[in-house]
Amino acid sequence: MIIILLLFTGTWLRFYKLNQLPFGLNKIESHNAIRAIDFSDENESFIKNNSFTYISEHLTLLSFDFFGINIFALRFISSILGTLTLLGFIFLLKELKFSRRLIPLGTFFLAFSFWHISLSRNGQIDALIPFLIIVISTLLLRGINNKKYLQFSVAGILLGTSTWLHHLGIVISIPIIFSLLCFITLNKKNFSTLRYKFLIFILLTLFFSIPLFLQLKQNPELLIETYKTNLGIEKTNLLNFQSIITCISSVFYTGDFNQTNNPLRLPLIPFAWSILFILGLIISFKELFVLFFKRKSFIPKNILAILFSFSNILAMIFLLLLSKNTFLSSKNLILIIPSILVLCLIPFEYFSQVYQKLKLSNRLYMKKWRWKIIQASLLGILVSILISGFSQIHLYFQIWPNSNEAKIVFQKKELTFGKIIKSIERKKNNFIILPQSVIDSKRNSIANIDAIRFIGFPEIKHYQFLNQEEGTNQTHCKESLFVFYEIDDFMRKQFQKKCPENKFQEISSYNEKEVFWTMKE
Repeated sequence: MIIILLLFTGTWLRFYKLNQLPFGLNKIESHNAIRAIDFSDENESFIKNNSFTYISEHLTLLSFDFFGINIFALRFISSILGTLTLLGFIFLLKELKFSRRLIPLGTFFLAFSFWHISLSRNGQIDALIPFLIIVISTLLLRGINNKKYLQFSVAGILLGTSTWLHHLGIVISIPIIFSLLCFITLNKKNFSTLRYKFLIFILLTLFFSIPLFLQLKQNPELLIETYKTNLGIEKTNLLNFQSIITCISSVFYTGDFNQTNNPLRLPLIPFAWSILFILGLIISFKELFVLFFKRKSFIPKNILAILFSFSNILAMIFLLLLSKNTFLSSKNLILIIPSILVLCLIPFEYFSQVYQKLKLSNRLYMKKWRWKIIQASLLGILVSILISGFSQIHLYFQIWPNSNEAKIVFQKKELTFGKIIKSIERKKNNFIILPQSVIDSKRNSIANIDAIRFIGFPEIKHYQFLNQEEGTNQTHCKESLFVFYEIDDFMRKQFQKKCPENKFQEISSYNEKEVFWTMKE
């Protein structure tokens, strides 16, 4: 019942006012939206188009077909992926052998994570990556636990298919690293029953990766160029240890340096959760040390959870070693969020085992007041975790949208301008006049125009974008409508001089915070 309530709450958090919070669009969202609208040439090479972008555009187009071209439809796919990730995480925790009491706590971690809520409410489908990691890992773990070929086979097919997202192909390294860790850790008796199943898993992964390899064979430069673009690989910078240090700082303190994804620059996990994460790391190293060096015959209960977490972390470290960037974005941190939350759960599993041993021990007598102190301490930790989770919701829905950083990142003015374009009666000739500061810079111009084009679609197709100089030199006045994104007194006089019979009219937005001008007969 608690899990169902958490799943419902997590779903609601990922869909609540999806088209309004955050208000506006960031530059990546608007750019992706326009690419989806303009995308029509299906004969282009799957790789040449960038397969991840190819899939993103088709999923976004599918959403537009159902809901129309609007912000809700743009963000809908990410919200669905975020919800499915939450559902998959429940099954993942079950396969990692966590007790039934701890699975709701792990679900709470992901459901109330500021990072994952933000990722699930964004008009780009990066939420697909943690979803794939969790689903493939769950299938592989289920195969290990049940010792059946079916789960290994499905996991191999899905992993092989996911290699087509080759600019994020680092995902494939996680199950491979996990398999190697299992081979090293599990004793020969346990692994002997699984080796043929792991072989099937690897063969199917390779087989379903063939379409990618065939296209790369025809044009291998595509792979090299894509990795350079998305990972920033440079031969002179293969050991970027500064990135690893920055990663640790991002998890606990500095957060995401990419203000588009996280304007408040919050760390991946709040302070109360980070303490559990550190404890989980210490316990994991301790369990592995005992297993390898003390030569114990038993396998620790949490060994699969430890190996899963370490495989994610090692894959991310490998990614960082290849990156030329000394700062992190959410695309780097995507790989480790499931493992971080799993490591946050391990201390509770460990404390539960210690508590039961103390309670059942015949050699150690504990007075009642000592038991009460232990129970109160565990309850205090749990309460701090819950408060930290609820505070992240307050940050996301109340503080973050009203922050100055969010107002800068999310293009509210462009959103209002696009809506006004849709509400104005058109003429035979229609022009949108952008200020010189916007259209001179190619990068900013593209981003700003994308936002306006998307919000104003389809009426925006009847307008021509011009800068102020082009507007005064290359246009005529009769049967024309001019809509100004910004205009000062000097430029207003220039346009009035050009078209003395036309009149300026002020148009205020619905909240009267943004004012625009039109000029027409």
